[in-house]
Amino acid sequence: MKKLILVIFCFVLFACEKQDGFSDKVTLVYSTNVHGLIEPCSCKEKQVGGLPRRVTAIDSLRKANKSILVLDSGDLLFKNRIVSEFDLIQDKIKAETLAEGFVFGGIDVMNVGDYELAAGIDFVKSLETKFKMPYVSCNLIDEKGKLLFEPFKVFEFGSVKIGVFGVTALEEITSRETKRILNHEPVTASKIVVEALKKKNCNVIIGLLDVYQETVKKILMENPEINFAIVTDNFIPNGKVEFTKKQWTLKALDEGKHLGILTFNAAEKESLSSFISSELILEPEIPDNPKMAELLKKAKEIINSKEETVRSELLTKGNFLFVTEKKCKTCHLEQHEFWKTTRHANAYQTLREKKQHLDNSCIGCHTTGYGKEGGFIRPIEVGNFANVQCEMCHGVGQFHVGKDKMIVRKPEEKTCLSCHEVDHTDYFNYKEYLPLISCTNAKK
Repeated sequence: MKKLILVIFCFVLFACEKQDGFSDKVTLVYSTNVHGLIEPCSCKEKQVGGLPRRVTAIDSLRKANKSILVLDSGDLLFKNRIVSEFDLIQDKIKAETLAEGFVFGGIDVMNVGDYELAAGIDFVKSLETKFKMPYVSCNLIDEKGKLLFEPFKVFEFGSVKIGVFGVTALEEITSRETKRILNHEPVTASKIVVEALKKKNCNVIIGLLDVYQETVKKILMENPEINFAIVTDNFIPNGKVEFTKKQWTLKALDEGKHLGILTFNAAEKESLSSFISSELILEPEIPDNPKMAELLKKAKEIINSKEETVRSELLTKGNFLFVTEKKCKTCHLEQHEFWKTTRHANAYQTLREKKQHLDNSCIGCHTTGYGKEGGFIRPIEVGNFANVQCEMCHGVGQFHVGKDKMIVRKPEEKTCLSCHEVDHTDYFNYKEYLPLISCTNAKK
């Protein structure tokens, strides 16, 4: 406790960035839970999100108001808390692209979420060094009790000071190097850092909180000086705000689909209860930033190049439970001929046309058995698993031969919704679409 207090208060001496010539009217632009997505899925006609649009949008907001703070409450880099060895190369390339893109787009404060640590603390620190990523976390410490990141940042706009701090959920950390990462209890650490920000005479205090709902409530209860809490937990609906005892809790839409925007007069305390809040959906009408679009193009080329040079051992073992459509058609030729006329039979080709056939965030819904036991685990190994085949709807075929009970004759709606959900499909109606892909009855 004493060590952490000393570290944070020593930090107070130099942690202030002055914005000369700026007004008291401040705009917060915030995001959260991007989860490793560098661009939106291209399955929908009008998909939203993506780094190139994000950069364009923030540039436009800066032109409208120079007194702007761009914040992210965490869980930016990875889609899972643990990155498998098979996804590590590709996911780290995406993470580096996100870090570079966020810095290029003017991120002012980036909280360290527990997902950030999926590839190890050294990787996160390398991004901080390489791209000058403005990370904060007031409760992540090393084995010697030293803070791993700055606990907060302070900004001056006109006559006001705004303090922004970050908290990381340690109970969920499953990093490759957890033994090197310790923590100070989030509520206590928050109280210490808020006291430090009060000593800096901050007019407004903002917490970037990558913790669960109950911990968020405890942090706000213990620290009434916190004006805004931007959270990662989904207890608040995406894009909404919640007001409790003069404290506002904010949540942006996941996966970088939009930017939360909040404008207020930081010099007037009463205005903090009457601010203007909105959301900016990153729709296709927002043009891509050319430099960011080029960065994404290069990242995808690197991913494709890396994947094409890597093979896993599983393919050579032949330990497959999925038998693929080639085996199914030996008994179900009529159904197979019908399947070839459906869009499912061409699902993988749509990825190839968009050069996304090696993207591990796309391939699972355009192939059969990806990432599943007895399937394949690297995009480059797709082989006979290409397209949405029989087993994606009817279950693994290895145990089906001669055993009717081991097959799903009519797939449930939830099976379809695992891919045809709102973020990846413009329109889907189970009852309407099922007949379009339903095979005819098997001939005995």
